[in-house]
Parts: sequence; structure tokens; C-alpha cells
Amino acid sequence: MVSAEYACAYKEVIELLKFMPVEDVKKIPSKNILHFLHNMDKNYHYEIDKTKSFEEQEKSEIARAIFAVLFRDYWATPTQREKIVAKENYDLLKM
Repeated sequence: MVSAEYACAYKEVIELLKFMPVEDVKKIPSKNILHFLHNMDKNYHYEIDKTKSFEEQEKSEIARAIFAVLFRDYWATPTQREKIVAKENYDLLKM
């Protein structure tokens, strides 16, 4: 069982994925999508503002973090991924 915050974030992720290119969504392993679907809060109402870009959509911090991981793992170019991982490693060392 996931926390209520994560359940709402999973709902946000699923709703936002509906407006993304199918080719991008297909890059995400089905086990991840199924995890979001099975654990999302089905009663949480999250509405997409079709007049706004993805970046402008209201999203929880958890949903933002999930999309950051999805970008790093499935959508980033090898160069982008390398830079992201290097930054994450640097930030961990600073802590």
C-alpha cells in the first residue's frame, strides 16, 4: 500500500501521460505503468488544463519527481542521461 500522497501523484502521472506522444509512453515499461494504475487514487480528481503546456500544468512535487525519473531513464539522450546522473552523484556527495 502506498501513501495517499503517492496515490494522488500516480493519478496525476497517469492523466498527464494520456496527453503525451504514444511513442514516449511506450518507452516506459508496462510494469511501471501498471504500478501507477494499480496504486493511484481513483477518487482523486486531477484535471489537465489543455491551454497550458506540460511544464505549466499544476503537479505535485512527487509527480514532478516521477517525471524526472521517467525522463532520465526512458526519454533522455545518452548525453542528457550522463549529465543527469553526474549531477545526482555530485548532489549525493555534497550531502
